Amino acid sequence: MAKDKKGFILYADLIKVVSKLPNETAGKLFKIILSYVNDLEVSIDDLLLEIAFEPIKNQLKRDLVKFEQVKSKRSDAGKRSAELRALKKEEQNSTNSTSVESVQQTSTNPTVTDTVNDTVTDTVITIEEKEDFFIKASLKYKMYAEQLFKDNVFIEALSRNQIKDPNKDVCKNTIHKYLKLFLSHLDEYKHVHDNKKQFSANFSNWLRKQKIVKVYPEQKQIRYS
Repeated sequence: MAKDKKGFILYADLIKVVSKLPNETAGKLFKIILSYVNDLEVSIDDLLLEIAFEPIKNQLKRDLVKFEQVKSKRSDAGKRSAELRALKKEEQNSTNSTSVESVQQTSTNPTVTDTVNDTVTDTVITIEEKEDFFIKASLKYKMYAEQLFKDNVFIEALSRNQIKDPNKDVCKNTIHKYLKLFLSHLDEYKHVHDNKKQFSANFSNWLRKQKIVKVYPEQKQIRYS
């Protein structure tokens, strides 16, 4: 029995077996069960007891397998939750000034932004780590996108230099749409960003190269700029 498993289950239908045993034999069966689940040596010299205990032993084994599976799933879920909390805390401690600086450089210096876009490239990782890496990266990039969308200075800079529309709702809706498209772009082509600064810079460069379709909340049709 597992060291951290403090109990076990005896099912109600066991009464069908126990009720047919003499009281003394039923008591011995219960002692055998307790010895087994506590990893003590079990010695049975009575054929009737052996027949009665065998299905109980098999059920206890199945229950132990289920217990180990549940414990493993909870452990994995706890690790993933801890990783996400640590990642979120790390990003919350970072300042927004780096993302604002990246946007300003993007809007004022096309030559520099092209260079930045070229240098924000994929990170080489092993095949064994690839699947898990991109799952974690996808979660991280969604968090970056949410943080940038809440960054008013970042939004204003993009609105002024790339969306170029006086209507703030149009600008915010448009940027929200293109952040989603950018996340799909990253997922499809497996782009990797080490931090939010790289993410924001690459998004700004990518957005500048798009034929922007503005999102007008009061209209059903989308206008092309």
